[in-house]
Amino acid sequence: MTKNSYTISEFSKLTGINTDNLRFYDREGLLVPERREENGYRSYSRKQLSTAYLITTLRSLDVGLEEIREYATSRNPEVMNKLFKKHDQRISQEIARLKETRDIMKLYISLANEAEIEDDYVCKVQYHGQENYFKCEDVLQELSNEEAEIQAFAYAWEHKVNLVCPLGIIVDTEIYNTSQKFRVKNYYFKSTKIKNAFKPEGYYAVFIGKYDPWVTMQGIQFLFDYIEKEKLTMTGEVYVEYVLDHVAEQNTEDYCVKIEVQIKEK
Repeated sequence: MTKNSYTISEFSKLTGINTDNLRFYDREGLLVPERREENGYRSYSRKQLSTAYLITTLRSLDVGLEEIREYATSRNPEVMNKLFKKHDQRISQEIARLKETRDIMKLYISLANEAEIEDDYVCKVQYHGQENYFKCEDVLQELSNEEAEIQAFAYAWEHKVNLVCPLGIIVDTEIYNTSQKFRVKNYYFKSTKIKNAFKPEGYYAVFIGKYDPWVTMQGIQFLFDYIEKEKLTMTGEVYVEYVLDHVAEQNTEDYCVKIEVQIKEK
C-alpha cells in the first residue's frame, strides 16, 4: 500500500533535506506541510516530494530562496533555460576564480621551495623557460621606492590583476652601476592570469639569500661579483623576487630574496 503522508522525519529521509531546513522552508512559506496534526506535528503529502526535489536541485546550484520562490510558481522550459544559463555563467566565473586561486597557491609553494638553501646565500647558474608576468608602468625618477610601490599596486588594480600575486622588482642597473644605489625601474606581479611581459627563456645567474634591504643591495653586488668571477656576460634585466615573505614567514628576518639576471650561454 502506498503511503500518502509523512512525518517531518520521514520526509527528511526521502528528500535529503534535514529537519531544521524543512522547518525553515515552512516558516518562509516555500514548502509548507499539507497539514498540521492535532499535536502540532507537521505532516507532508506524497505530492509535495516533487516540490522538495525542486528546491534541492535549485539549492545545489546555489539559487537563492526568493529566486526559487519565483521560479516554482512560473516555471516552464523557457524559464528553466534562462535560469540555468544565468547560473552557468556564475559557476563558470567561480571556477575561473578558484583556478586562479589554486594557481597562486602553487606559485607560492614553488617560490618557497626555491628558498631551501643550506647557507645564508648561494649564487648559481640555472636555466628556466619563458616566464610571463604583469609589468607595471615605468617608475618615475622623482618617486621614492615606497611611492612607486603604491603606484604599482594602483596600476595593477586598474588592470584587474589579483594583488595577492607575488610582487617582483626590475632594478635600474644604470643607477646601481654608477652610484651603488638601489633604484626600482619597474614593479611586476607574477600574475597567473593577466600578463603583458615576460622573462625570456635561457640561462640566468641567480642569487638566493636572506632578505633585508641591505642584503638585497649586497645580493646584487654578490651576483655581479659572481658573474665577473665566472666570466659570464649579462644580457638582460635584473629581477628581484621575495621567495619567502609575509605569506610564508612570520618573522621578517626569515624572509628570503632571489635576484636573477639573464646571461649569455657559454
